[in-house]
Amino acid sequence: MIGICPSCGDVLKGERGAGKDVVDLCKLCDDPKAIPTGIRLLPDQASLIFTDGKMNEYKRDEYKKAHGFDPLPVWEAILKQNGTTLSEETSR
Repeated sequence: MIGICPSCGDVLKGERGAGKDVVDLCKLCDDPKAIPTGIRLLPDQASLIFTDGKMNEYKRDEYKKAHGFDPLPVWEAILKQNGTTLSEETSR
């Protein structure tokens, strides 16, 4: 489960333990510039390009190598919090 902390805005990853009602939250990354800040669709209409906080652009697998986590679930959580979807975001 990926989410955004409503008080500080940090990206959080939560895991539900076996038989627990409490969700343990931890910071997804220590570098806030690693959090995706944008996404665009390449002209082939199949490849997504993610922009990090340093304004570097990466394909999904390159982003995983550079920052150590998958940017797609994080970006989807950000969009969900803003009330939009991935298809709406990439059709702009």
